[in-house]
Amino acid sequence: FFFSSRRRHTRQRSVSWARRCVQETVMIETPIELRQGYIITYGDSSMVVKMEIGFKVQLKFLDGPKSDQSFTYHQNDGVIKVGRNLDCEIKFDDSGVSRYQCCIYWKNDKWYIEDGYNGRTSTNGTWLYLDGFFQIKDNVKFKAGQTIFLARILKPNQAYPLKSTRCFY
Repeated sequence: FFFSSRRRHTRQRSVSWARRCVQETVMIETPIELRQGYIITYGDSSMVVKMEIGFKVQLKFLDGPKSDQSFTYHQNDGVIKVGRNLDCEIKFDDSGVSRYQCCIYWKNDKWYIEDGYNGRTSTNGTWLYLDGFFQIKDNVKFKAGQTIFLARILKPNQAYPLKSTRCFY
């Protein structure tokens, strides 16, 4: 199954554009491969991913406390930790960001991002803005506006018991 968000046509990426982006997102719960133009959101921050020649990745913040700041990393830089801890390469002094919000790393000739670090997930999650199609897997959480949905993939002729479940993030 695929979830599709409407593609937005904007000439300039600005703070107001970044705030509109967070309306259709999917929670990063397993490592995902980073791609050119992906927008990652957490706390009050949004960063856009730019893949550079020579196995480099650039992370540019669109809004939040690091607005307009860019960070460039090479494949040999090791794990790039983002969060409040002193050992984070991208450090925040924001209580809305976890000690280890997310980490970015090079593996098998690709850049990956995952929520949290070293087996521990962040408190409020790390989200990927959807701009096009994204494959939905069983138990994936995605957000449209302020509503969080849990996707359940059912087998043919399988009924899903209806019960009220509330998620708070």
